[in-house]
Formats: sequence, structure tokens, C-alpha cells
Amino acid sequence: MSEEQVAGIEFVPDGDGRGGVTVMMDGSPQSHVNLTDPGSLGFEYIAHFAAVIDTLPSGPLRVTHIGGAGLTLARYVNAERPGSPQIVLEPNAELTELVRRELPLPRHHRIRVRPVDGLSGLAQLADESADVVVLDVNMPDGGGLRAAREMVVVAPGARLVAFSAFDKTLIRRAMSVAGVSAYVSKSGDIRELLSEIRAGRDVDAMTIR
Repeated sequence: MSEEQVAGIEFVPDGDGRGGVTVMMDGSPQSHVNLTDPGSLGFEYIAHFAAVIDTLPSGPLRVTHIGGAGLTLARYVNAERPGSPQIVLEPNAELTELVRRELPLPRHHRIRVRPVDGLSGLAQLADESADVVVLDVNMPDGGGLRAAREMVVVAPGARLVAFSAFDKTLIRRAMSVAGVSAYVSKSGDIRELLSEIRAGRDVDAMTIR
């Protein structure tokens, strides 16, 4: 039995011959990675995150990712904004080890993966250490909201982009109060969110439904 099977982690190649691979954990798809085309993001919500980041001024960005899996978004930022220092807080060290072995990061990247959960990792970050923070609202024990509040203190000038599989008004408003700049739900039209961002609207409007 392979190491991937023992860990419940599999790397499943796409059937179209374009080089894409889906990272599976316990039978559930976690990430999509294409080493030759970092812009092939696979999951729509990751494309939404990328589109929000693309609205920011050109050049390197300091990005903190709370959760990493296949490091898809970090690879995208590295390709589109070379030299960007990125920190990924991913507690599953075994997953990270397998991903980096099977799907190596590109040369000269500045992606650093720390084997800690989001809240613990945030407590270790230096002040003013991020321009962008990407997080999942549905972290355990209400951690997404707590993480947003803490990140505002650690990096008060950062743009916080939150993701959720659900579009609930109370959650959106709570994240807005916590300092989240854009709230991405799992389905919807990215053009609506981007239009609101460019118009400088608040987070309650800046939501893909």
C-alpha cells in the first residue's frame, strides 16, 4: 500500500492530458494543481479568490493563507506576482510533505508553509506582515471570525478575503464588523463581486451569492 493511501491522500491526474492533478483526502477533492499552468485553478471559489487578488495594484504582495492543501492559490500568486513572500498556515504536515514531493513548488518561490493551525499561526506572525489574508469562514470552533479579528490587529492595512460554502447574512455582517474586505461564497458570478470591489463598496455588498 502506498504512502498516499496510508495517509488517505491521493493525487488523481485529470483525464484530459493537460497536466492537471486533483489532490484528494479521504475521497474528497481538496485542491487542483497544474504545474505547467498555475492559472488553471480547478475550483471556482479559488478562481474567485484569485480574481479578488488581481484587483490589487501590480507587483509582489505579502499574502497569508490560512489553510493550504495543494498550495494552488499560493502557486498562482507566485506565477502572477513573482517575488511575493507568502506564508501558508497548514496544520496537516503530512499533507504538505506529500504535496511538495508529488507536486513540487517552482524554483525561486517565496512560499513558506508552517505546520500550525490558523489561530496558532496568526499569533506567531509579525505585525504588518501581510497585504492580503485568505481564510475560510468555516474554521473549527468559530475560528474564521476569530482569525479575522486577530488579523486586523496583526496587519491592520491588509485586505481580508473570506470564503464560505454558505451565504448567510448574519455571517457576512459579522465578518464585515471583524474587518473582512470581501466575502466569497462557493457559487455565483465573480463579476458581481469584482464590480463592487472596484466601486469601493463595503463587504455587505461585496459578496458573491
